[in-house]
Amino acid sequence: MHILLLKEPRDGESGPDPYIKELASHGHKATLIPVLSFKFVSLNTLSDKLFQPEKHGGLIFTSPRAVEAVKMCLEAEERREEWNSSVKDKWNTKPIYVVGKATAALVQSLGLNPLGEDTGTADVLSRLIIEREDKNIPPLFFPCGSIKREVLPTALRENGVPLETLTVYQTAEHPDLEKNLKNYFTEQGAPASIAFFSPSGVRFCLEVVQRLSGEQLTQIKFAAIGPTTQDEMKAEGLCVSCTAEKPTAEHLAAAIAKALQYGFIKPVNWEEIQFEDSDASFNDDFLDDLHDTIQEGTSVHHSRDAPQDGEHDDHNSLTESQAFISALKEFQTLSGLPATGVFDEATKAVMNKPRCGVPDKEINLDTPVAPENSSASDTENSFSDAFNETDSNNTISDSSFGTANSSVDDIFNVNDTESVSNDTSMNYTDLNLIDHVVNNTSLNSSREIKTDSQMVNGSMNAHQSEAVRRRKRHLATLVSKSRHKRDLSETGYMAFSKQMLKWRLIGEGYSSQLSIEDQRYIFRLAFRMWSEVSPLEFVEDTRSPLEDVDIRLGFGTGRHLGCNQRFDGTGQEFAHAWFLGDIHFDDDEHFTAPNAGSGISLLKVAVHEIGHVLGLPHSYRAGSIMQPSYLPQESGFEMDWMDRKAIQHLYGGCNGQFNTAFDWIRKEKTPYGEVVIRFNTYFLRDGWYWLYENRNNRTRYGDPVALQVGWRGIPMDGVDAYVHVWSRKRDAVYFFKGAQFWRYDNENDQVFRQDPEGHRYPRLISEGFPGVFSPIDTAFYDRRDSRIYFFKNTLVYAFDVEANSLARGFPKNIRVFFPPVVSGDHPDGNIDAAYFSYTHNAIFLLKGTRFWQVVGSRDRWRRPFLPRNGLLPHKEVDQHWFDICNVHPTALKLTR
Repeated sequence: MHILLLKEPRDGESGPDPYIKELASHGHKATLIPVLSFKFVSLNTLSDKLFQPEKHGGLIFTSPRAVEAVKMCLEAEERREEWNSSVKDKWNTKPIYVVGKATAALVQSLGLNPLGEDTGTADVLSRLIIEREDKNIPPLFFPCGSIKREVLPTALRENGVPLETLTVYQTAEHPDLEKNLKNYFTEQGAPASIAFFSPSGVRFCLEVVQRLSGEQLTQIKFAAIGPTTQDEMKAEGLCVSCTAEKPTAEHLAAAIAKALQYGFIKPVNWEEIQFEDSDASFNDDFLDDLHDTIQEGTSVHHSRDAPQDGEHDDHNSLTESQAFISALKEFQTLSGLPATGVFDEATKAVMNKPRCGVPDKEINLDTPVAPENSSASDTENSFSDAFNETDSNNTISDSSFGTANSSVDDIFNVNDTESVSNDTSMNYTDLNLIDHVVNNTSLNSSREIKTDSQMVNGSMNAHQSEAVRRRKRHLATLVSKSRHKRDLSETGYMAFSKQMLKWRLIGEGYSSQLSIEDQRYIFRLAFRMWSEVSPLEFVEDTRSPLEDVDIRLGFGTGRHLGCNQRFDGTGQEFAHAWFLGDIHFDDDEHFTAPNAGSGISLLKVAVHEIGHVLGLPHSYRAGSIMQPSYLPQESGFEMDWMDRKAIQHLYGGCNGQFNTAFDWIRKEKTPYGEVVIRFNTYFLRDGWYWLYENRNNRTRYGDPVALQVGWRGIPMDGVDAYVHVWSRKRDAVYFFKGAQFWRYDNENDQVFRQDPEGHRYPRLISEGFPGVFSPIDTAFYDRRDSRIYFFKNTLVYAFDVEANSLARGFPKNIRVFFPPVVSGDHPDGNIDAAYFSYTHNAIFLLKGTRFWQVVGSRDRWRRPFLPRNGLLPHKEVDQHWFDICNVHPTALKLTR
């Protein structure tokens, strides 16, 4: 079959393009047509700035072409000599921020030292810059392309980090694009599949492709190299048949082959994909696809089995042990150190940093967890093994965030394969590394690691009183009774089997450093932070029998709370926790309240440990709360994108119906005195609301918030509709509830008691909008025709604002005015919310957990067969707007 690839050839490549070669291996004939051209600009200005490093606080590169522009400035021999003799060294005293390994390699070829190459996205890089840079530095210099994404510049400016940008190359349509496409379709006809490699490629090619394809357009399988390109294709009305799992020739060819064989491939969940270096062409739009993906290291599993009888270790030193070197390199890589395999001072220093002691084993999310009654050999490579579990052991081991063991049958035995002395100067519990370090070196360990748990247990019990043993047996019984809560989530991984979880700060485990109320408040807040991004709800339960409480928290020192794991005092071990179990905190540590500015943030440690209890491993992304190492007090911290996706991977997303949704429009003055129009998106449910950040595709951290906080004077238990009549002549905001409505006073941020026209509020809907029968289901204002559309049962009322009356021919049946595009796929009235989105320039009808998008003029221009105001096939709300999550009523009024 014929495949059309809309991409540029790889620079410097000889022989066939890798995409053509790979598709040929699947039996397809591919043709490449260049789409984009690049022109370097402002090189004199760039050169001047490059040779004045003292005027800038550092450099930012997010694309190879920007680095290429720098190289062009150094082509003159005298410039190159000056650069190499002094200028590059001056720049190397400042941070050189980059996104992506390809860009980092080019930056290194300039003699510069890149920072941030593993951040993976502009969003993450911006957070790294914000964490590192002071607001009083000279501006960072950002050479970029004409089609750049605004994520990084916007984030830096909003956080006060000075930034200077310079466009150094322009992206344009290839001059021969249309001619080449016409020649292809004339000679080859319509291809079986067309692959797009950039959003710009979609914009430049689509109209020509549609025109040349004619009636055969619907037969073509359209493929995307990445998520940004995929989104652009969908926005232009194309049906995307497949998207490459990774932006490589192999993955795209495989996706196209499957699409041609089966017709349609389910879109990739890009949040779960791990990326390697791409072999794709490095134009900037393609790099956007890379920047929008999540980069994490590949999973590496090591055996935890001790040598069996008859097996011997032939290596008598660390340098002779390949297993040790391999484990040490893994630790160095995960810790951001050069992977030398040498146990040097830098490695020792990182090992001794305060950190979580959960083993630094990356999780293969494609490996299902084995049943608890499986044998050790059955579970060795399972998800639970990656969490450092043995046989039926379901604990996590934390050093500095702590270590623990919760084997049901052997609850107070030292874990025979996992425990390591906390008296050692080390604080890292990768098992292979620990075994080699403890058994083959002297690291100030004051206790010998035993490999026979029964021997250790016997030794311990010999010195214990009968009262202590009785207490431990009682606690062991409680833990054993709680273990029925273990379950596999729908994804096949360990998770709680319910969404309402009880927790308690146990009475014998209060901290001596904070008041009991402060402790409980901080824990309520920590649980709320997880509830804000998952369908889980947490309630503090102080009355039920202890064995009925899902998560128990407590403080202790040394031997504590009947636990077999001894706390080590100040400095290393902060806490330890069990998967689907309990959390203990070392009360010798200096725990403080949020934003105290000193000490150890109890909130931050608690959020981290709760993540482990809920089933999460470590994350190595900058900004993640699940990072292994504890970072000092911050003015605030948030749930990272991967933290949210990880918890939803276990428990699913958040769904539920809404009372209404709307964009709140307002005028603001810029620092330069210009008047701009801005909007924010809100979703309302009962008496609470969420602000939705469209550019980040998430709700604001800390939401939901009580309605009265956002809009004073509207009904506290929620509203049915919001309408903003916004035109050159009018600017009025209305809230509707039952048979009444209120007008809102934006200047004084409260409802009008009496508006400038003399109307007193609340008013009856029938008075303010004659002809509309109340109560209504919902409403929205369409600025395009100056009408308010009211919905009631199966009827739609169009109210002409200028005439102050119903439009002619209304009310109409909702199926007549909003006909289904696909027969039978329709909400059939009684909708919850009608929402005009300025982000999407589209109308959405929401009912229950689903929404229908209304066909717009742009859709009908592309596909004239679509009915006017037709409803496109429904989708799930939680697949379009993310993390609109309830929290338990007892936590709703918490603030941070």
